[in-house]
Amino acid sequence: MIRSCSVGSTDNRVTLITRNKTAAGAICAVNYKGGTVQGAVLGDHITISGSAFILGAVVGDNSGTVTETEVSQQPTYSVSASTLQVGGAVGINRAGGTVSKVKVTSDFEKFTKYTYLGGVVGQNNASGKVAECTYSGTIAEGKSAVGNCYGGIAGLNGGLLQGSTVSRLTLTADGVYTATSTSSAAEKERLSSHIGGIAGKNDATGIIEQCYIDNTGTGTITVKNGMVGGVTGYNKGTITMSGDKSTEALMKNVSKVSDLLSNAKAQKLSADSTWVKWADRTDVEKLSYNDGSKRVAADRTMQIIVSSNGNLGGVAGYNAPTGELNRCVSGSWLLVNKSDGIGVGTGGIVGMNESEKDLSYLLNQAFVGRQRSSNATNRFAGGIIGTQSNKTTTDWMIRNCVNYGTVYGYHSNYSGGIVGQWTNNGGIIEGCYNYGNLQTTFKADWVGASGGIVAQLYHAASDQDFDIISCQNHGSVYSRNGESKADGANDSAGILGNITAYEATKAGDGQKYTINVVDCVNAPGVKIYAGSMASGIVGFFSTDNVLSKSYNDARYSIGISTENIVLNIDRCRNYAEKLVGNPFSAGIMGDRYERNGKSGSSKIAAGNTYIQNCFSVSQDTKNDWSIAAFGNDFGLISG
Repeated sequence: MIRSCSVGSTDNRVTLITRNKTAAGAICAVNYKGGTVQGAVLGDHITISGSAFILGAVVGDNSGTVTETEVSQQPTYSVSASTLQVGGAVGINRAGGTVSKVKVTSDFEKFTKYTYLGGVVGQNNASGKVAECTYSGTIAEGKSAVGNCYGGIAGLNGGLLQGSTVSRLTLTADGVYTATSTSSAAEKERLSSHIGGIAGKNDATGIIEQCYIDNTGTGTITVKNGMVGGVTGYNKGTITMSGDKSTEALMKNVSKVSDLLSNAKAQKLSADSTWVKWADRTDVEKLSYNDGSKRVAADRTMQIIVSSNGNLGGVAGYNAPTGELNRCVSGSWLLVNKSDGIGVGTGGIVGMNESEKDLSYLLNQAFVGRQRSSNATNRFAGGIIGTQSNKTTTDWMIRNCVNYGTVYGYHSNYSGGIVGQWTNNGGIIEGCYNYGNLQTTFKADWVGASGGIVAQLYHAASDQDFDIISCQNHGSVYSRNGESKADGANDSAGILGNITAYEATKAGDGQKYTINVVDCVNAPGVKIYAGSMASGIVGFFSTDNVLSKSYNDARYSIGISTENIVLNIDRCRNYAEKLVGNPFSAGIMGDRYERNGKSGSSKIAAGNTYIQNCFSVSQDTKNDWSIAAFGNDFGLISG
């Protein structure tokens, strides 16, 4: 055991020249199994030189125990290795190793060559444990490379991170992100930097449990490119009971969604009371609310911004096929993704989710912004998940999740209370509630959607089921100037805004799949404004490439591309205060086109639409909304 030992002092400069070609630390280069380092003290002027590449302020390579130690000043590393693993206390924690009750309050500034950097440990291997540790300070990258991982507690985690806290974190990095919309999960991992408030990357064997961003101070994570999250940038493992410090109170004794809603009420959680005021050529974080009371960035305990390209989530920037999240909370944070790229996600909990695992009991309080430099469609943001894209299984479920955060698109036109875009394989969204306002800021004909649960179902896989069950929307849907039909999403609805299918080239070749919207509610007080269709439950059907077509050709293309899709709406209720479309509004279902025209008339789409056991209550004295809008071709409801 090494107990209460010190190296250096405020008056003396110490240089340690290590002959170990692998690891170096100010107290111990390698702490083997059975060894303990406890109560170590480091001076202010320590330099470590040599050729080692695993570096820790206290221990370089740990298989034993490091505990009850404080680090207030990092050593200066003057080493020849070109790729480094660096920890604020321990460079690498191997299987069987334990790092506990370590407090690091020092900075890492303008570093280069750091492959893995963690405020406490650089890398925590499978079966390694890091518990009850804290980090507070600045992490400022000097040069980036693909695969680099930076985190407040661990750079790369493959073991257990438990009961640890990050506070007053300032993390800045250039990062790297060269993945595209067609990249596989493995390619996304390989072509990115990974940056998170707790861990840069959580590997397949990694568990992050009861780890928090302290909500008593203000923190920032500002990254140009990469996978970026409040807890982790890239998740392949398990994250539970983590996120904002309020997770403890919000998830206490929760076994059903009503328990979570009761806890949220007890903690006085609420959505923004008004929309965001538009301003030209500015950043989302500089915008203010309509009533002029404050900026959207005011009073936020964490601000996370991706300024160039990448995925951004309040808990995980990207959730891989093996990734699992449950009982996590994003706090009163500000999340803004300024990527112009088309294949990235922005979400209050997860930026892009490709997981085969079920996700449950996730709660978002953060303001979620997707910012473009100019108007562009196909850019999404969601209160829980930005982009849902499962490609490997059809039996996944998202359940019992709640969003309170505003979801705002600056120069973009897709905004979802739970999911921004749902694409590829089917699954189930069940028992989810949205209270957050949804706001988009430009209109394009035929495209753009907002939905209280899902903004857009896009390029769904054929012959599968897409189920939205027992969900509720309590948030209003606004355009650029708030309560206006202009400059906003084309189709908006309380539950599902828009369905966009692959384009068919001839009649009869359209996709076949089934959408079930069952036992869903659009709540009293909700106001929905849309550039074309405003609906209480489901908005409109569309297809690819309609922007380049004439009106009649676009209608025909939509008709043949979507007519085989089955839509079941059962036991749904609309109580909205306002449904204001331009010119279409409907209490339950908006509209879908038939293929009238080039190949003769049909009623195939109407025959594949079943609306039953539903009702809509109009609270607008000037308008009495029908169940479905008949302004186009619809004209018939089956069932």
